[in-house]
Amino acid sequence: MLLNMHIPTLTEKGDRLLQFMAQTHSTPGALFSLQCDDLSTLARTRAWDSNELYYIALDYLVDGSQYLAASPAHRSLSNNALHNLKIAPRGWARLAELRQKPTTSNVGFIAMWFRPTLDVVRDHALIPAVAEAGYEPKVINLHEHANRIDDEIIALIRQSKFIVADFTGSRGGVYFEAGFALGLGLPVIWTCKRSTLEKGKLHFDVSHFNFIPWDADASGCDALRMKLQNRIEAVVGPGPLKALK
Repeated sequence: MLLNMHIPTLTEKGDRLLQFMAQTHSTPGALFSLQCDDLSTLARTRAWDSNELYYIALDYLVDGSQYLAASPAHRSLSNNALHNLKIAPRGWARLAELRQKPTTSNVGFIAMWFRPTLDVVRDHALIPAVAEAGYEPKVINLHEHANRIDDEIIALIRQSKFIVADFTGSRGGVYFEAGFALGLGLPVIWTCKRSTLEKGKLHFDVSHFNFIPWDADASGCDALRMKLQNRIEAVVGPGPLKALK
């Protein structure tokens, strides 16, 4: 399975880094530093190590494409960091181009713990929210296939427009699926049972994301369905199937 995984090109890695910089420094002209050995940045860009990330930032994004600008006095690598970077006008144009890229996917993948007590949340909140936002919900335990389940999960995520990741139960598979989607540059919508969030049971790598909390009762399912639909449409946009209803 791993041998068949797509290895991003230099251009794709550069686009990932540029998009990440724009997410964290969204004001045009804002100066920022890039810590080249930061594990989160390495994971998001799929760079092999700090040397490659340095090359992507300076040789490709600054000198090659001119998507980033850097002061000559801050071009050297100091403590594995580049300083006084900013997104150049060509970089903002590239970001606009990336946002306008069309996609034919209408799939919303749902990653969750397959526990019978969560079936009501799946059937009355997660699946309806994805469908009402205009997308085709896919949950692996309801998806007919004849392949190995891990291969099928990878294939479904690759085919998806976004994923909904519910961290109730803090299952390792959900962490993997959300991380894989982030690595592909897919939007991840985060949900979790309120009691799990309040007990601080999530790993710190994901605990800072903007989760939609939900309660395990009928009104909780209704609230989750509406909030999740609104979040999907705000982050990803209404899906192509919504116009057909």
